Amino acid sequence: MSVSFKVEQKNLDAVMALLAGLEGVTFEEAAPAESEQMVEEPEEPEELEEQVEVSRVMNHRWVDGRLQYLLSFVDGEKVWVDDAMCDCEWLISKYNKSKKIKTAYVFCRVSTKRQADENCLSLDGQESYVTERLPSCYTRVKVLKISKSVYKKIPRELVDIGQNALPGDGIFVYRVDRLTRNIENMIFWLKELDERGVTIQSVLDSSAMVDNVQGIHMLDYRTQRLTFLSHILEAEKESAILSKKAKDTICHRIQRGDECLGNPKFGMKFHRENGGRLTLQEDVEAVEAINIIMNEYRNVFTSPSPGKILKLVAAKLNKKNLKYRGGMWKAASVKRILHLKGNLR
Repeated sequence: MSVSFKVEQKNLDAVMALLAGLEGVTFEEAAPAESEQMVEEPEEPEELEEQVEVSRVMNHRWVDGRLQYLLSFVDGEKVWVDDAMCDCEWLISKYNKSKKIKTAYVFCRVSTKRQADENCLSLDGQESYVTERLPSCYTRVKVLKISKSVYKKIPRELVDIGQNALPGDGIFVYRVDRLTRNIENMIFWLKELDERGVTIQSVLDSSAMVDNVQGIHMLDYRTQRLTFLSHILEAEKESAILSKKAKDTICHRIQRGDECLGNPKFGMKFHRENGGRLTLQEDVEAVEAINIIMNEYRNVFTSPSPGKILKLVAAKLNKKNLKYRGGMWKAASVKRILHLKGNLR
């Protein structure tokens, strides 16, 4: 299968050369590598207070270096809310357009919550590195952080950025591969944003650098398109190679007789025998946490505020220093255990 996208005729040979350099990798067969897969089970969103819909953005101001918007809700209430806490990006984008406010969207991504090596900074590290190098023409900085693979599809958070970005806005990443490892998914998204006048730049990628208005080097999609695309192609090739290694590892574990190839269910853990074979055994701490949750589930059903009960159970577990997959318990974690045990619908 070949990747198809429009380029100028003079650039076609260069693009074909890039594709030829992939050494026969078939993109649709290149599954995400093990390092590109989330190891944590997805958590249910917490069901807390009922949300009231925002009807309009009325004003903005700066308080102690933080941007705030005056939001008008459908029930008539008007409240100043920090930009980071707002969940009405489309309305904010509409307001910013009327006020000529330019937004720099800083998109930070890791594939797993434990991924933080020299090739991929932590989410906070990416945010710091990029924001320190943003051009001064942007009044507003909106940071988005996610922990997920971007091989199969463009993540919802990035789709939202694309829908709300205005001409003159910019999307900035630490490296091009933080955007995607699949050129087929990304090529038309990049093209459409570029045609709308949205800047897309990578801070770290060093080849064919260009200067922004402050003299800081960045790789710009609009002016260095082929170089930008070549970084995506290289990232896809790397992902395919890592995927093959992951599949070879799985085959080895099957031949070795491991009892579980993926993550063990909560309440169990791996035990490595002398021969290297992995077996499953009961996780005493996890079982204790499950028992505490199951003892409280009736209170969840009978309480008029089940969300508060879930929070109290999570606090109780944290006080006992019990962990949920290595992290703190949250109301959503407790609710998930109840779901898995079939006691919450």
